Amino acid sequence: MDGEWIRVGNVADIDEDDTHPVEIDGRRVCLYNLGGEIFATDGTCTHGDADLSLGMVVDSCLIECPLHEGTFDIRSGRA
Repeated sequence: MDGEWIRVGNVADIDEDDTHPVEIDGRRVCLYNLGGEIFATDGTCTHGDADLSLGMVVDSCLIECPLHEGTFDIRSGRA
């Protein structure tokens, strides 16, 4: 995954303000559609082994961890 684009599906399949989990080379990744822009984050929360695809998109740009309810900015990764 070193700077390469990897096709993982169709943009039309990524619902707006929802999570879309995929696996790339054995790694969980979570895709998001925020106002027509597609973003990708690691699929696992940094604070534990929680699956971020089970979290909720809140305030139009944050993913909320389903385990500890912490939030991360989908656009920047900032906690």
